[in-house]
Amino acid sequence: MNDPDVLIIGGGPAGACAASTLALAGRTALVIEKEAGPRYHIGESFIPFCAYPLARIGFLDKLKASRFTKKYSVVFVGTTGTASRPFWFHQYLYDGAAVTWQVLRSEFDAMLLAHAESLGATVQRGVEATALIIEGGVVRGARVRGPDGEREVRAAVTIDCGGRDALSHRTFAWRDLDPGLDRFALWGYFEGHRLDEGVAGGATVVASIPGGGWFWWIPVTDGRLSCGVVARREDLFVAGETTEQTWARALAQQPWVADRLSAARRVEPLRVIREYSYRARHAATDGLVLAGDAFGFLDPIFSSGVFLALRGGELAAQAADAALTQGDTSARAFADYGARMSAGIENIRRLVYAFYDKGFSLNQVMTRDPYARSDISDLLDGCFFRDYEDFFSICADSATLPGPLSDGRPIERAASRRGAAPRGDAQRSERAD
Repeated sequence: MNDPDVLIIGGGPAGACAASTLALAGRTALVIEKEAGPRYHIGESFIPFCAYPLARIGFLDKLKASRFTKKYSVVFVGTTGTASRPFWFHQYLYDGAAVTWQVLRSEFDAMLLAHAESLGATVQRGVEATALIIEGGVVRGARVRGPDGEREVRAAVTIDCGGRDALSHRTFAWRDLDPGLDRFALWGYFEGHRLDEGVAGGATVVASIPGGGWFWWIPVTDGRLSCGVVARREDLFVAGETTEQTWARALAQQPWVADRLSAARRVEPLRVIREYSYRARHAATDGLVLAGDAFGFLDPIFSSGVFLALRGGELAAQAADAALTQGDTSARAFADYGARMSAGIENIRRLVYAFYDKGFSLNQVMTRDPYARSDISDLLDGCFFRDYEDFFSICADSATLPGPLSDGRPIERAASRRGAAPRGDAQRSERAD
């Protein structure tokens, strides 16, 4: 093919949504996806606002027709095993977004990328972007390597949707860690677990354990459950323990989860990952913009990841389309995009910090403010891009909330710093499958 208008690195939700948005705008988009086939990915639980970008690219009906588990609510469970009243999405949403899904990401990601192809985007699988093409401080595309060897792909705009290890981070060392949200996750997949009957059985459950950690409970497709525990390293791991012993010790601290897994069998080995939160110091430079996990990753307690990827991919594509129309693909063309995404992430980030504060209680906040339940429901639904200052002023009475990160701004003529570690930590991500 001829050089595209836009090169997209990464075929996950952000990249596929960006490609679909550009194709619908009449732009030529090329997606480079390093995996040749469907790939495993954590992050199976959606939130209701995922429906809106998916509807705008014409994918929502395909999701509705899928076999994925429907999710109607979120439930919180305390350390004693007592469950909260469900936060039902239909209480505050009156359209099709009042139901969302628990998915197998390998299947969903493949469906969404195929949808982008059906709209006219070009997808090349099993092809990896190895280096950005930078000329005079301007990104002009990327060098890629695939089954047929190496070549250059040039484009007026490159959207990096390559995840936490994105090529942009390896090139410019833009990834800044959020030290207050440094957690590890240990999880597995189960069958034979006990579920509530009816629509309540599809709920995401967040179950706290002493010390500030929590379990997730996500009923995915075909009777399978994704269940894991998230905590600080010092609270989760004990020297000399195996992962099996760590899991058993954590499970014993959460009676609700332990009871419902008592007759279950684990069907895959346990997995471990460092779930640190981070933000890109810069959202863009000349000819380049970041989206999805390349833009940032936030602690997964409120299942925000896929929505932020979809909305970020959509907004980045819209910004790229506008930049091409104006004939200005410099860093400043993406300033509004970076500011908008950062503001939305800050809202849900503050709720994450509040949740981890030992002095904070959602029930206490709702008792003080009759509108707080609506605010909490809006945030759980994915309505991140509105004003929550009154709500967080009440939260600040019982929780220490963070100041906003200064990241996400564009920078002109960025200089390569290949090999530098992310700011805030001397180590790269740690994972063991």
